[in-house]
Amino acid sequence: MEKIPFKLNKIALYPALVMSISALIAYTLYRYFKWSEGYWSIISIGAITQLYFNNILLKMILRIAGTIIGASTAFYAVQFLPIYSLLFVFFFCLFLAILITLAASQYRYMMIITGLTFTLVIASGISNNIEEMAILRTYEVIAGCAITAGVSLLLAYFFPENKGTSNKFKLHFKFYPGIVLEAFLMSLACFLTFLSWKWLQYPFGFWAPITCLFVIEENIGKTMKNGKKRILAHIVAALCAGLVDLLIPQNNIVVAIPLVLGFAAIGYCLGIKGWIAEVVNTVAIAWSIMLLVDDPTMGHLSVVVARFLNVVYGVIVAFLVIYISSFLRKNNNRQ
Repeated sequence: MEKIPFKLNKIALYPALVMSISALIAYTLYRYFKWSEGYWSIISIGAITQLYFNNILLKMILRIAGTIIGASTAFYAVQFLPIYSLLFVFFFCLFLAILITLAASQYRYMMIITGLTFTLVIASGISNNIEEMAILRTYEVIAGCAITAGVSLLLAYFFPENKGTSNKFKLHFKFYPGIVLEAFLMSLACFLTFLSWKWLQYPFGFWAPITCLFVIEENIGKTMKNGKKRILAHIVAALCAGLVDLLIPQNNIVVAIPLVLGFAAIGYCLGIKGWIAEVVNTVAIAWSIMLLVDDPTMGHLSVVVARFLNVVYGVIVAFLVIYISSFLRKNNNRQ
């Protein structure tokens, strides 16, 4: 009998086990305790899992810090400011977050999560659902990060090669000519997608400004590259989630099986070199959302489609804004 021409990559096995075991634990707690926003714990697992243990810890710290900063800032803004001023506060706070992101690249992920959380909480504040999004979501993000840290620490004992090198924090900011204009235009992209959502009231529209936060870079090339990766990741997740939706009834506990198996496959891909590893965390996040997010006013398949369309919309707006930014910069250089 011939051997199967496949050899397990031990380094890749570590994130596969971390992601799948953590997801199973988080999903069990989510269902047992009936967390209202419990899927955020699973989304956090998909977001922070890395190939090496020390990188998981770094991303965990940045995600928790960004979540707390964004949630607390938005919560107090909604509580103490008149509702008509929230759109202006939203734009200004996103501008500051993006400006710091551009000036301090080491903290880019933290500031993106700050902007993401701020967007979600402001949106929920306008729709009078602020406590669930600001407080409960923060608890559940921390729970997901803590589960991932605990599982990855235990598994690191059996996978010493996945420990990685320690990360050092350096408070370093680098401001350059044109950074204020870039931050303004990037925050404008998020603001326009947020405004169009509140005006037209299409489902799950807050994912468009969040997409802008993740894909926008300082030039067209990088923005297009990020946009393509994000759309590709969501195509994969949408096709798989659509298939699961056809086979498993909505809100059925059996969905844990494709969730955990999917996370195992996604985590394993972190150990594969090339573009696949670069989109893994995005696929994991999209997979979690498309499987677990529920809306009683619409079918689950509609949730999958809505998420995908909002991501595409966010990528298009981000590209247009960066294109305008590059055009203005070229004109200034000529003058």
